[in-house]
Amino acid sequence: MPSPNRRRMKLAEMRDQAVDALGMDPGMDLELDDESTVTIPNPMFVSEDAQALIEAAEGTIATAKAILGPEEHARLIAGGGHSSDVMLAWRLMAEDAQQDPKLPR
Repeated sequence: MPSPNRRRMKLAEMRDQAVDALGMDPGMDLELDDESTVTIPNPMFVSEDAQALIEAAEGTIATAKAILGPEEHARLIAGGGHSSDVMLAWRLMAEDAQQDPKLPR
């Protein structure tokens, strides 16, 4: 039986609340030359499987493919993007997560 002083939340609910409370973005949409978008997930919200692929990847292209998946990565490249764009977005979101989101930027 759960303690009456403990808070219980569903995982999706907790993640949504973290996005709101911490002022985090769940991801970043990159607009391609054809005006479609590719979404780069926030490093804080990737699955265990995706995280394992990202950690095992060597180099910018392999890491970008691990973050996006091969199909979305191919769409990014075809739409005028670069693997380094994925890495820049990933780094921006990672740095945002380390800063105090309540302070003005």
